[in-house]
Amino acid sequence: MIEGQTQTYRLEDTNTQTFSLFIEWLYTQKIMLQPNEEIRIAYLFPGLWVLADKLLIPCLQNYAIDAIEEYRKTTGNIATYAIPYIYENTSKNSPLRRFFVETCTWYLRGTCYKEWPNDFPKEMLLDLSAMFRELVKPNLSSKQREMAQFHVKEEDN
Repeated sequence: MIEGQTQTYRLEDTNTQTFSLFIEWLYTQKIMLQPNEEIRIAYLFPGLWVLADKLLIPCLQNYAIDAIEEYRKTTGNIATYAIPYIYENTSKNSPLRRFFVETCTWYLRGTCYKEWPNDFPKEMLLDLSAMFRELVKPNLSSKQREMAQFHVKEEDN
């Protein structure tokens, strides 16, 4: 393999800031953030989770996802801009995907899907639809619907 010949290994989809966090975590088993630096969690920790997934380090994956959730609880913000990256770099049943689908389902304003359409890849919207459908049980077909809500207003003659 080329890595054996060159003694280098390239992580093509990992940026230097995320790799720096990884190195810090390797040495200390934690990542020290300065005051008001929590935004780094939103920007870098989804990538850190993906890197830990590739390197098979589940405790770092758990550390990263817990930090993302703590950031959401503290600030009320969800890093939706990271969702396309997450869907491009994780598998279908990834815990990180499930986390973001559930987080968006429960905590994201409905208007955000239209305000930031590029943050939501088609595959995620399908996952959201499936989750919403499960939440809307009991089944509508077993209820009587008021059809007038779907009718077009007719002119009075």
